[in-house]
Amino acid sequence: MRPDEYRRTDARGLARLLQRGEVSRREIFEAAALRAEAVQPRLRPLAWSDFEAALAAAEARPAQGPFQGIPTLLKDLSTFKAGWPATNGSAALASNRARFDSIIVERLEAAGFAPAGQTTAPEFGMSLSCESPLWGETRNPFDPALTPGGSSGGSAAAVAAGIVPLAQATDSAGSIRVPAAHCGLFGIKPSRGSIPLGPDSGERMAGLSHSFAVSRTVRDSALAFSLLRGNAPGDPYAAPAPTADSLAACDAGVQGFRVALCPDDWSGLAVDPRCLQGARNAAALLADGGATVELAAPAIECERLQAAVHAILVINLAAALQRGKLDRSLLQPLLQEAVIQGEARSGSDYVEATLVLQQTARTLGDFFQRYDLWVSPVTATPAPAVGSFALTGSDFDAYMRRFLAFAPWVLLASASGIPAASVPLHWPDGRPVGTQLFAALGQETRIFAAAAYLETARPWTQHYAAIA
Repeated sequence: MRPDEYRRTDARGLARLLQRGEVSRREIFEAAALRAEAVQPRLRPLAWSDFEAALAAAEARPAQGPFQGIPTLLKDLSTFKAGWPATNGSAALASNRARFDSIIVERLEAAGFAPAGQTTAPEFGMSLSCESPLWGETRNPFDPALTPGGSSGGSAAAVAAGIVPLAQATDSAGSIRVPAAHCGLFGIKPSRGSIPLGPDSGERMAGLSHSFAVSRTVRDSALAFSLLRGNAPGDPYAAPAPTADSLAACDAGVQGFRVALCPDDWSGLAVDPRCLQGARNAAALLADGGATVELAAPAIECERLQAAVHAILVINLAAALQRGKLDRSLLQPLLQEAVIQGEARSGSDYVEATLVLQQTARTLGDFFQRYDLWVSPVTATPAPAVGSFALTGSDFDAYMRRFLAFAPWVLLASASGIPAASVPLHWPDGRPVGTQLFAALGQETRIFAAAAYLETARPWTQHYAAIA
C-alpha cells in the first residue's frame, strides 16, 4: 500500500479495502508504522508505539468488527489497557502500569480497531496545549511552531499527520474539541453517559469528563460512535437512546433544522475575526441546506461557571494525588499550586460547584427545546504557539483565567453533558479554525447530520496533503 494512499483513506475505506482483499492488514500496519517513524521526530504525537505487536494481536483475534482490525491509538490519560503505561503525562506516575482494560478499549477492539500505542497528553490533562515532562513538546502538523491543542493534542496530531485515521481522546473542558479545531479534524464530545468511563469509575470531574475519539472524516466518527455507545451496568448516567442511526444520519441533510448562531459578543471577550467567521460560514451553509438560522444564545453566567469548573478541577487533582499517594513535588509548578488550592477547598465548595453545572444543564435543556443546533466558535483565537499553556511558572489563578477565557463556549457542553463537536470548516491561510456544533442531550445524530452536510458542502480532507 502506497504511503499517500494510506494517508488519504479513512478508517471505513481501509476496512473496505481489507474486506475486498485489495490490501493486507500487514500492508496497512506497515504504512502506519512508516508514517509514525516519519513524523514522530518533528511532531512527537506518540508517547510510544508498537505496530508489530498490534498487528499480531489483531491477527490473533478470530472475529473482526466493522473496522476489520485496523490500527488506532489510545490517549495516555485515564484510558487503560492492561500492562500498558498509565502515566497521565506525569513524572509522578512514570512507572505506573494499567491493571485492566477500560470499557472503551474493549469496545474499540470489538469494533475492529487494534490499539498500537499511546498518544501524548499534558500532565493530568490540565492544559490546552500539549507539553509533558515525560513526552516533551507535541507540535501541530500544519505548523510545528504552533500547538496541536490539549489535552488530546497527541491524538489530534497523530490523526492529522496520517499515522492513524481515528484515535481515542478524552474531553473535560474542551480536550477533544480544541485539538480537533487546531488540527483540522472532526472531534465530537458525546453526551454524558453515552460512553462508559469504567470499570474503575462511573464519573470523573463531577461529570465533566467524557471519552470518545478524533477522526479525519465525520462518517468514521459516526460509525465508531454507534459501536462504542451504550451505558454499562452500574454507570451513574445513561444517555438517551439515539433517535436514528448515527451513520445513516450523515445522509439526512439539515432541511428544517432550527439553528441558533452565537452572537459575536456573547462571551464579552475579544475573539479573533477568523474564529467568528468560521461560525458565520457554517451557519450560512446550513441555511443553504434548508435550515432556519437566527442569532441566539443561552443565558449563562460565564464567570460563575468558570469559577465552578476551576474548583472542580483543583479538588479532583488534589484528591487524585491523595488517593494514589503521589509525591506532589514531582508535579510541574502550576500543578503543585493547584493541589494546594484543591486541598484548601471544602466539601460545600464542591457541592456548590456541581450545582452550578446542574443549573447550566437546565438552562441549555430549555434552550434546546427551541433549537436543534447551536453554532459557535471553538476557541477565541486559532492555534497559538507551542507552550502557550505550559504548566511551568507560577500563579495558577492567572493561568486558569487564561485557560477558561481561551475557549469559553466549550465549557457549556462539558458542564451540562450535552454533545458538541468541532468541524474544520474554515481554513484561513491554509490553517484550520474549528467551528462548534451543539445539540440537546442524546441528539448526536443532529450533529452528525449537520457535520456531514458541511463536510460535503466544503470538503476538508484535501488539506491533509499539505502535511509533509
